[in-house]
Amino acid sequence: MQHFACIRLFFCRFFAMPSEFWSQCLNELKTEFSSELFHTWFADLTVDDTLLADDQLKIFASSAAKLSALKAAYSQKLSEIVNRVAGRAITLTWCVSKTPAVTLPIASSVEQDNKTSFPSAQIKSGLLPDLTFENFVQGKANQMAFAAALQVANSSGKPIYNPLIIYGGVGLGKTHLMHAIGHQFLKNNQSRRVLCISAQQYLEEFTGVMRLMNADPNRYFQALRDFENRYQNLDMLLIDDIQGFANRKG
Repeated sequence: MQHFACIRLFFCRFFAMPSEFWSQCLNELKTEFSSELFHTWFADLTVDDTLLADDQLKIFASSAAKLSALKAAYSQKLSEIVNRVAGRAITLTWCVSKTPAVTLPIASSVEQDNKTSFPSAQIKSGLLPDLTFENFVQGKANQMAFAAALQVANSSGKPIYNPLIIYGGVGLGKTHLMHAIGHQFLKNNQSRRVLCISAQQYLEEFTGVMRLMNADPNRYFQALRDFENRYQNLDMLLIDDIQGFANRKG
């Protein structure tokens, strides 16, 4: 028992500073992923390692959306790196930091006490706060896409590229550029309305309305009006993973 107690004390001393252990983990992540992926997903993560001696580590992401994406795509790799740096198995707890989400008012023709598919007068923009032009990693492969995205984001009237479709392989920054467009557009036009969603989210909303056509005609017409208002009142609509629309009848 004393032997194990000494080992625990050794780790506590070795990682005495809260940032020291996590800095080593971040250095490992830099070697595992490209610079762009690292800065997009890992660079701004924060941790609470006060319970590291008890084999526990809390990881904080800037938003629920980013947290969900991180857990789905990188939780196993991150766990492997944390365990390797610690030299033992560490239990990870995923949390969302207290940074408030960006919300924008959306005009609605429906009274709030009238229950419909979209009862709220506000929706989240869906923009991840850390995906901006300032921290986007430029290279020869994405110079044209970056220039086009910046031009759309800074347009005050009708943009030259409408729609703008960004195409490329996995992990090359398509999602980052899309969110950056929204952030820059809102920075220049604070009263404008922006919504960033995935193709899957859009399809789920649309099919949810269509199911009411036969099931409940009265609710269907109201839900359809709400759906139209939700999107027609936007100044900018950003849709990720538009390949989800392929081969869809509608």
